[in-house]
Amino acid sequence: MRCERCHKREAMIQVSISQNNQKSELFLCDTCAHELLQSNNDTKHQHHHSLNKFILKSQSEVKTCPTCGSTLQSIRDNGLFGCGDCYKTFSEEANQIINRAQLLKDSHTGKVPGSYEMYLKQEEKIEALEKKLDKLVKAQEFEEAAIIRDEIKALKEDDNDEDESLAEK
Repeated sequence: MRCERCHKREAMIQVSISQNNQKSELFLCDTCAHELLQSNNDTKHQHHHSLNKFILKSQSEVKTCPTCGSTLQSIRDNGLFGCGDCYKTFSEEANQIINRAQLLKDSHTGKVPGSYEMYLKQEEKIEALEKKLDKLVKAQEFEEAAIIRDEIKALKEDDNDEDESLAEK
């Protein structure tokens, strides 16, 4: 969320204002909140001092990328890193941000060309059969394992034949 005063920086502070039994909220960046406190003479000194301390503390705690200036909050909001150095700067949080941006999916779910889609399905089938083969070998069911092994071998040979025919075209 952008600062409601300057519309340039990320809003990091929510200020609640109560006047005449009406409550309003203002979302400000650290800089604008600090300026607002400096210019507001009606604020009691004690509240002014504690809020000012909080703003200065939060300004120093905001982690930013030294190359592009992206903040952790902006990356969390839009799911996009500003540059390659952001991955290093925010390495502790990077996996969490990426997983959230990709909705915890670890494989591509979008469109793929038709011929490649068939290849992917065959690769998935081979992978599933290899897992099944491992389980059968561990369970010492060697006869079934031999059948699965032959099936995997046949699928891989079909895959190699298709690759060669595509290369000839």
